[in-house]
Amino acid sequence: MLKLALDTVKRLGYRLPLKPRQVQIEITNRCNMDCPMCPREVLNIELEHMEWDKFIAVVDKLKERENITLTGWGEPFLHPRIFDMIAFCKQRGHRVMITSNGLFSKEGILEKILDSEIDELTFSIDGIEDNVVTHGHTSNKVYDDIKRVAQLRNNKKPLIRLQATLHGECEQDLYDVIRYGASIGCDAVNVGRVDRKYAPNLKRPGPEEEERIFFEADRIANECGIRLDWLQYSVGTGIVRFFYRLLRRKLHQSGKYCLKTFDYT
Repeated sequence: MLKLALDTVKRLGYRLPLKPRQVQIEITNRCNMDCPMCPREVLNIELEHMEWDKFIAVVDKLKERENITLTGWGEPFLHPRIFDMIAFCKQRGHRVMITSNGLFSKEGILEKILDSEIDELTFSIDGIEDNVVTHGHTSNKVYDDIKRVAQLRNNKKPLIRLQATLHGECEQDLYDVIRYGASIGCDAVNVGRVDRKYAPNLKRPGPEEEERIFFEADRIANECGIRLDWLQYSVGTGIVRFFYRLLRRKLHQSGKYCLKTFDYT
C-alpha cells in the first residue's frame, strides 16, 4: 500500500521532458519466424532492412543519451549491420536494448552479442517445448542459445529478460517459461496479453482466468527467485488494487495527470 501511495505521488509530480527519453527504431521488419499474432504479413508492407545511412541520420538527431530499442516487427539480428548499429549507439552514450526471438543461424553470433556491450536483451518465447510451434518457436537450439548468453555474460551484462505472451489454454507453458528463466539465471520474465487485432481467431484467457493465472505465476516466480513483470498487475492485487481503482477515477477527473508515466518493463 505504501509503495502504491509513493508511486502515485511520484506520478502527480511528473513533468513531461522536452525530448523523449525512450526511442524505438525498427531496423528491420524481416523475420525468420512467422508467429500467428504478428501483423507483418497482414499489414502488407515491404519487408526490408533499414539502410545504414538512414540509421545514422536518425541516431545523429538524438542528443540526450536516450535509451534506444533496436526492435520492431522483425528479428533485429537478421540485419547485416546490427553490431555496427549497437556500437554506433554505444559510442554516443546511449543505452541499447533489443528484443529477439533467439533463433540464431550465424556462427559466432552469441560471442558477438556478449562482446557488443548491449545493455538489455529480451527473448520472446511462449513455451519451452517443440510442440509450442503454433505460437512461434521451433527448435530446442533456441533455448540452448538463450541459456548460453545468460550464463556466459560478464558482470551480469546484458540484463536478460524473457517475454512471454499468454495464450488461451496455455498457462502451463507460461509456468514453464518462468521456471526455465529462473534455472538459467535470467533477470526477469515479462508477460503480455495476446493482441487479437490482426488475429481474432487466437484465444486468450478471460479476466477471472487471467487473474488466477497471475497469482499462480507470481507464486512460482517468488518460489524460483525471479522477477515477474505483468503490466495489468503492476499496481498490485487485492486491497491495494481496490484502492488504486478507487483513486484512479478521481485522479483522472481534472485531466491534468497521466497515471501511467512510471516505467513499464
